[in-house]
Amino acid sequence: MSFFYLFYMKHFFCILSLMCFLCSPVVLAQGDDVIITNYEEFVEFRDAHSGTPIEVNNLTIKNVVYEGENVEGDSPMDALMATLTEAVTVVNGTFTLENLAITNLHFFQNIEFKGGFHFKDLPDLIWIQAFSGDGSGNGQDGTPTRTYVNGDFIIENCPQIAFPNIDGWRSSLWFGAFERVEGDFVIDTFDGELTYNTAANLTYVGGDFIIKNPVRLNDKNSWEMGFRSLRTVGGDLIVDGNMAHRMVKDEFGNEVEDYIAWWSLNFLGSLESVGGNVRIVNIPKMGVAGQGDYPFGYCTVKYLAELGVMNVCKKIEIGYTEPYGELIDLDELGSCSDGVTVGNPIPLDRSFCESGIALQHTDNQLANILVDGNTVTIVCAEAIKEGVIYDMTGSSVKTFVGEQVSIDELPQGLYMIKLTTVNNHVGGYKIMK
Repeated sequence: MSFFYLFYMKHFFCILSLMCFLCSPVVLAQGDDVIITNYEEFVEFRDAHSGTPIEVNNLTIKNVVYEGENVEGDSPMDALMATLTEAVTVVNGTFTLENLAITNLHFFQNIEFKGGFHFKDLPDLIWIQAFSGDGSGNGQDGTPTRTYVNGDFIIENCPQIAFPNIDGWRSSLWFGAFERVEGDFVIDTFDGELTYNTAANLTYVGGDFIIKNPVRLNDKNSWEMGFRSLRTVGGDLIVDGNMAHRMVKDEFGNEVEDYIAWWSLNFLGSLESVGGNVRIVNIPKMGVAGQGDYPFGYCTVKYLAELGVMNVCKKIEIGYTEPYGELIDLDELGSCSDGVTVGNPIPLDRSFCESGIALQHTDNQLANILVDGNTVTIVCAEAIKEGVIYDMTGSSVKTFVGEQVSIDELPQGLYMIKLTTVNNHVGGYKIMK
């Protein structure tokens, strides 16, 4: 055997060993991305950093199947996931769990999560213990501290996951504590119940706001959808009820379809700005006009478009999609001047769309509204041709011209200001006196 052959083989195996060493999730510096895709990788990563846990950037754990010895108490995968705290102290980026047989997660109070969350294809997951950041869990007291998400918050195909305000959870636990989400907020394919108090503290979503594909696995039935403080959506707003239903027997023993009962979309009453497209479809019990205790129907969407809260230069779709029915033409829908009552059809004004100027005021692009006591000041690059102040019934209570107006004579409450500039650009703004 020649010297050159031995030299070649020695260095070949050294290079091969180095490549395997670098590819392994075990070998990490502080702040690296971590992707774990099987049981062996999980154990190697955990054991390599046990005793000296590290800070990582994005952390993804997917497709891991438990291969160890039987454990007492929790399910084997739940127990395995709990040992993640031995290896990780901080996750700066997105934390992703995908395609895992887990039912209960315990580690959120022991790891600092600074970025977003993505829970995907976790069919057995029910409880997210201590996610609020204070050690509280199902049925326990505590002050939530995870009110801000610096990234996306996505629940995708986790049909059994428990929601705030039901199943023993207080309304301010889990994602019910959120006040601001910088990225997308998505709940897709779920059986949890959305109620009036669901995520009642959430005011801002910087990306898309998407609620779609509810499923009817049991008798949970939402009357109202929650998110009643949501003011700003930077991206698209999508709600798709998917005509969700289950088959039940009526009083005569016949099988009938029991549809999900979202009579009202509460967040429509608080919205001030939507930056992208709007799609609210396939909600079988949601009416066009308001219905008593459930006032926010499809008519409210037309009203918000008229006021500039939704951008008429973007796509706005309401009603039903194939095969369930047809979309409702916003231009043929009544004026909806109070957001509840359907009046005579008035087409939306899209004459300015080709100019590239948005009707809405996302990030105050058209004007800034300053309220100081009883004086409202409008800071706008264009002169104001007309201003109209509406109360929340849609009635005009005052008109004005110029950059300042007194509201001394108006009672305290929430008002909408519609501005038209000399260039016929229009913006809608909510103010509180």
